[in-house]
Amino acid sequence: MAEYNNSEMQNNEIQRNARENERINNEKERITNEIERDAREQIRIEKEIERQENEVVRQQRELDYQEFKDELTSDMTAHKNEVSEELKSSASSIVVEYRGLTVEKISELRRELRKQDASMKVYKNSVVSRAASKVGYSELDAELTGPNAIVFSKTDSTGAAKLLTKFAKRNEELVVKGGIVEGKYVDAKEMKVVATLPNKEGMLSMLLSCLQSPIRSFACAVKAVADQKQN
Repeated sequence: MAEYNNSEMQNNEIQRNARENERINNEKERITNEIERDAREQIRIEKEIERQENEVVRQQRELDYQEFKDELTSDMTAHKNEVSEELKSSASSIVVEYRGLTVEKISELRRELRKQDASMKVYKNSVVSRAASKVGYSELDAELTGPNAIVFSKTDSTGAAKLLTKFAKRNEELVVKGGIVEGKYVDAKEMKVVATLPNKEGMLSMLLSCLQSPIRSFACAVKAVADQKQN
């Protein structure tokens, strides 16, 4: 009887230990699952934080781009209005291509132009195109290829063309294109002709010379009528 009781006690102890081991294993599994769940939650939180950070960066980029776009549009509008005013107020506006000219040569050209009450300015071709179209000089588009500058002359419609033509002979990198002279579009070939014309003072001198004698005056008048018919 005592042996039976001892055997039963041992079996009970074994079962109790087995249940305890099972409980411990279940607890370990529960803790492991909880750790894995926490790890997955941590990964989810980190991904969400990364997503939010990326969203903030994206929104900032969009804001920066919009500000840049607005600023660029504002600058282009301002430049377009500036070019439009220059085209309207200048006696001549000549497009030149300066590819290959050194900084020193460009500075030299600017100095010579200032002596003629003229200035050379660089704008984007697209800006010049819009400005020219705005004031009725859409023909100027034909000249707007390559790296260009525009020479604006305030008082003398032929002086800048003369100066540019002479400068181009000394510096082949400068290409004199077409432009606007006295409100009319002239192409590159016609600009060469403009460069040979006398300035206003020279024209006045020729007129006074014609008026010095009746015969010369009559000859000038006949020539003027003939030139007008040819034109």
